[in-house]
Amino acid sequence: MDGRRISLNIGALYDSKTPNEIIGVLAHETGHMAGGHLARLREQLANAQTASIIAMLLGAGAIAAGAADRLRQ
Repeated sequence: MDGRRISLNIGALYDSKTPNEIIGVLAHETGHMAGGHLARLREQLANAQTASIIAMLLGAGAIAAGAADRLRQ
């Protein structure tokens, strides 16, 4: 699902016992689209990536500060 399309795995078609099972899958994914879940997920991932980059930079700074302190000793 990319926000505009729903992809259906061929295995779901093979394994489904009734058409209603496929209809249920489509309804479930449509509910995600209608609820804006994908857009929220993308935003949360972007925020997590930003936090990860900041933590990495702070960690690199701490390593550099520790190395500089060690050189002064």
